[in-house]
Amino acid sequence: MTSENKKQKRTAISDEIKHEICEFHTKNSHLSHIDIALHFNQLHNFDIKRTTISKILKDKGRWLSAITNPPIPTYKHREVKCPLLEEALSIW
Repeated sequence: MTSENKKQKRTAISDEIKHEICEFHTKNSHLSHIDIALHFNQLHNFDIKRTTISKILKDKGRWLSAITNPPIPTYKHREVKCPLLEEALSIW
């Protein structure tokens, strides 16, 4: 396989990192999306592309309000199949 045909490895980015990206963009709005991607690639040893940064910043409001205390690393948001059971477990 040549380097052109290799599959790109998926990078899972937690809600906390997305929150950091949005805050960083707010404080450094003069930076391009490529510069932000480079910053976080170096900081967290990721392989985030410019398009990923653009998608995260497009939903900026969602990621800025998504952080809970203490932050729980969340990667996917799924609907609960049994809400009563989920509520009972959260109380327990």
